Amino acid sequence: MKQRGFSLIELMIAMTLGLVMAAAISAVFVASKRGVRSTEQVGELQENASFALRLISEDLRQANMLGPMTGTPLIINTNTELNGVTVQGGSDCLGGGVNNASLPRDTAPAGSFLMLWGGIAANGVMTCLGSTAINGTDILQVKRLAGPVATAATWQTGKVYLLANNNNARFWLGSTAADFAAPPITNGEYWPYLHHVYYLANEVRGTTTVPVLKRRFLSASASDCSPGVAPCMADETLVEGVERFHILYGIDTDDDAMPNFYASADNVTDADWIGSDGQRVVSARIYVLVRTVREDSNYTSAVSYTLGDQAAYTPGDHFRRLLLQTTVTLPNPQYLQVGL
Repeated sequence: MKQRGFSLIELMIAMTLGLVMAAAISAVFVASKRGVRSTEQVGELQENASFALRLISEDLRQANMLGPMTGTPLIINTNTELNGVTVQGGSDCLGGGVNNASLPRDTAPAGSFLMLWGGIAANGVMTCLGSTAINGTDILQVKRLAGPVATAATWQTGKVYLLANNNNARFWLGSTAADFAAPPITNGEYWPYLHHVYYLANEVRGTTTVPVLKRRFLSASASDCSPGVAPCMADETLVEGVERFHILYGIDTDDDAMPNFYASADNVTDADWIGSDGQRVVSARIYVLVRTVREDSNYTSAVSYTLGDQAAYTPGDHFRRLLLQTTVTLPNPQYLQVGL
């Protein structure tokens, strides 16, 4: 029986069809891989941007919260005692204003202690940051108490507390045992005291420089403080990829708790932060722009981003980005003064 193989033409046709099919399968694979990468990066952006916005907005919403003394200025040697508590090692974060460290100053004007402050980063604007913060980006400083009230079961030695009733307050280190049975202040409650400073900095990840949202925080734990002296303002990285962060503060000028205008931090005065001269900060509009940690060579950004009153930003590179914004009210009243 005579056997017949493929002719040269048939073989070439089969090879061509095979190559076409292989190319099609390869194209589908590459497109699928790009789609997976794009989906992963979009998910990463949404998660990081939402988390950063939530952290900042929740802290801001509770600014000026002083438990039973909310709305009352902390004045050393009048209604407040430092009780020997000092921030050590030159680590304290001093913002703008005459009284804006972690704890109130006894030599400052009565009622001048700032519980909320914002600034624009530049070398020397905030002592603890130096030139670490990305120049021209926002800095946010929040001081407040955190609930719930401490008990013997929840007491932590690494925290700073404020023992307070409706009229008086005393700072208290967690390393000193609390007296819950008979507190030194009648009917006083021990509240965890927080001082947070949010800022942006660049950090190196291998061969890549990544912008990150960071936070300085008041800690009484020796493990947080260098060279092991507490309390101090320790440092932590919160969210990677936060490239820009901007806040517009709502200023109330007619005492109806509604903002009459919004201004960036460099246009907010000490009187606005304190709540004197008939005006105060009552809300904040927060913008967070997050980019992916790694570039995607198959993507080129053609989008412009505008964060409030800032000039439009058009990067034109290979990073995907997501801009989120929210507005929060500041329900805790600032204490009203008649001028500093």
